[in-house]
Amino acid sequence: MAAVILGGCDPGSGTTSGGDAPPSASDSQASDDPAPDAGPTPAEAGPTSSELIAAAVASGELDEPTSLLHRVQAQFGDPALPDDLRGAPEPHDLGLFRQLRDTLEELPAEVAAQIQPFLLRPTDPASAFSVGGNAVASHRTVSAAYLGADTSSEDGRRCADGWTWEAAGSTPFRVWACKDQGAGPADTAIQTVSRIVQEHAPDMMLPAPAGLGEPIPDQPGADPAQRADTDIDIYILPTGWLAPARDCPLVGACTPKRIDSPLTGGITLQSRGYDFDGEFGPDPRPASGTSAYILLNASWLEDPTAAERDVVHELFHSLQYAHHANVADRWFDEASAVWSEIFYVPERSAAVHEEWLSDLQDSAVSLVAEVPGTQRYAAYLWPLFMHQERGAEWIFTTWTALESSGDEPGAVISAIDDVTSVSAIFSDFVVRMLNADLPGDPITPRFESLDPHFPDGSTPGMPTVVLEPGQFASVLGDDPIPGLGYRYLRVSLPGSEDEDVAVEITGDLARADGEQPSVAALVRTERADHRYHRQSVDLDRTSLCASGELLLAISNTSLDAADSTSGQLTVERAKEPRCDGLAGDVTISLTGDYHSPPDQIPVPDRAQAHLRGVLHVAVGKPVPGELSTSPDYHPNAGSRWTMVGEHEYEACVGPSADPCIGARTTTQELSADVEIDADSVGVGTGEDGGWTVTSSDYVRIDLTADGPVLRAEIPIERRTTVRRPDIPDETSTDTVMWSVSCPVEGRFWLGGPGDRFAMPGGTGGLPGRWTDDRSELTFDCKSTWQPRTYDSDVGETGQVTVLVSGTLRPADVSPGS
Repeated sequence: MAAVILGGCDPGSGTTSGGDAPPSASDSQASDDPAPDAGPTPAEAGPTSSELIAAAVASGELDEPTSLLHRVQAQFGDPALPDDLRGAPEPHDLGLFRQLRDTLEELPAEVAAQIQPFLLRPTDPASAFSVGGNAVASHRTVSAAYLGADTSSEDGRRCADGWTWEAAGSTPFRVWACKDQGAGPADTAIQTVSRIVQEHAPDMMLPAPAGLGEPIPDQPGADPAQRADTDIDIYILPTGWLAPARDCPLVGACTPKRIDSPLTGGITLQSRGYDFDGEFGPDPRPASGTSAYILLNASWLEDPTAAERDVVHELFHSLQYAHHANVADRWFDEASAVWSEIFYVPERSAAVHEEWLSDLQDSAVSLVAEVPGTQRYAAYLWPLFMHQERGAEWIFTTWTALESSGDEPGAVISAIDDVTSVSAIFSDFVVRMLNADLPGDPITPRFESLDPHFPDGSTPGMPTVVLEPGQFASVLGDDPIPGLGYRYLRVSLPGSEDEDVAVEITGDLARADGEQPSVAALVRTERADHRYHRQSVDLDRTSLCASGELLLAISNTSLDAADSTSGQLTVERAKEPRCDGLAGDVTISLTGDYHSPPDQIPVPDRAQAHLRGVLHVAVGKPVPGELSTSPDYHPNAGSRWTMVGEHEYEACVGPSADPCIGARTTTQELSADVEIDADSVGVGTGEDGGWTVTSSDYVRIDLTADGPVLRAEIPIERRTTVRRPDIPDETSTDTVMWSVSCPVEGRFWLGGPGDRFAMPGGTGGLPGRWTDDRSELTFDCKSTWQPRTYDSDVGETGQVTVLVSGTLRPADVSPGS
């Protein structure tokens, strides 16, 4: 018995699902006039045939073998399908033919005999698609009457007058059509498909990474009616097989009411392929690959857009199979085939987005879910994202990588993850799929920058939470998010359209391993243009300031679809605005001393320092970060820095400790008194280590996901006097900048001439923490260590202690105040 696997089918019209409802294929509309007295018509809503059959099996009304027969009948609109199992239009049953491959020979003979004709080439004498036998009558036609075949038929869809074919130029594809409507219409159909194949197949067959490479040649004689060639066969089936006219089982009984759903536009089936038998050396093909043949729906050739997209889609499937024909992740078969329609036919991409975008935006299941319906087609947006991130070659090389994978689920995501961490980029994908065209461009880039036909601004059907002052809302408690799943939420803040109000986000939403989902907030601000910015949210507690509304994109970055979240997310609006500026004092002090090992004689190195400074922080209301990934921050509005201190260092004069010709002493007076204002200029020119204020970056408080961080670049003026034996004193003045932090180690002098003082520390900023009621922001750092200059513990002594502490409170701070 011949066995094939249903590999892929062309996609159909997508529908918008409300809120978080899963996408459905049951909304496709039937076309043409209704058929009078035609008996039952296909359902235009409600369960599909697959679902009705599954329910009948579950209830015991159908046994498993008979259910397989009915599923095949449903695939091809066989009039023998019982009326009560005729359901809404649906995609082709992707698991059916794989199941038949594994079980056909085990089925009862009477059931297998009814299924097998659908698994044969349309030109096969025993095929369900033709009347009687078909054989070669001339070099390019196949007559159904050849060898005395029976040409009578009760099913008008079966080809009675034979098939005609033509090679698609120099490509390895051959196109077939039935002659029932006459040689002219058959040739027209062939020319339509052949032109599309010749236009696109050469580019599609370029070697990776520029394309998918060539298909595996077909097995000569696989089609009993063709010449002994290895071309991939494309059969244009008469209308009704792939767009079933189920109203009219008999020709002339009524006016057919055809279901024009692109979900039934075509199928690509596997074929064993050419057997090398060592004639040309080792078989170069991957063991996971197969050849293929294609069945196309004749009715779709009447629509140029549908025809071109359908043919490209099925060609892509035939090339996928050359790499791996049995990938368990069937979603990527269809997702990448739909993407190919955009890549190779970009001028027709608007139709793709119209059909599928909203289905994925509103989907409640995982991106990689293997579920009935249109999800796998709507997932085309992930390959489009891959294309935008790293180029089309990422899709092509993913298929190449799959050659070495098995049939286990997850192979596709694993291959993608080997190039770039999927978990790391999935939240960016979810934010980009939000697709909102907002002031400030918080979503950058957007898909329309890759494809100008992308419907920019078409957003998901987000649920909305309305929060009055003092109110809170908890969401997602009964809506777990699967791995590589997502949810969107709009938070409306009435009465705050022209002022910022404080919003706090918390939650225990997490996966079983304790990891939180990624939450991105698109926050609207009170600026005149009401620009939005993107901010990361930590569910332990994140406070932000928003005006009018904010949008949340929540994504579960686990690669396992079964690894769902539990718990809930809570959004709370403060009773009073807490989005004012901040003001208060931060005190900074340092005391320290150092002594080198005592065996350094006659003059051991020693140093000591004392300083105390006060940074009066006055920062304005939070504003969005300069970049889309930057946090909100409080900008400088008029801070002030004052400091006094001294530093002394003594060392041996000479090339080394022994001989030593005397002591060198460096003393420094340390001071600062400067207003930190974006409109004023500090000490020095900036080029010689001085300080020139040119922006608000010198004092700011970043509202990061880990909490507020004070960042300040503050000056310390040094007046240095150096004394050496028998040499006049040397005096100089300069300024050193210090990045405020909580240092944990370091020296407090610089080597080289003069051994000038320098505050130890780094550029990480000074972390702070809010009190529970957010009435105060406190900073508290105490750090102590022993300074060292030698590579080993050789008796150095000393200690440095740094204290940084202070409290800021909300205040009405404006620039220059």
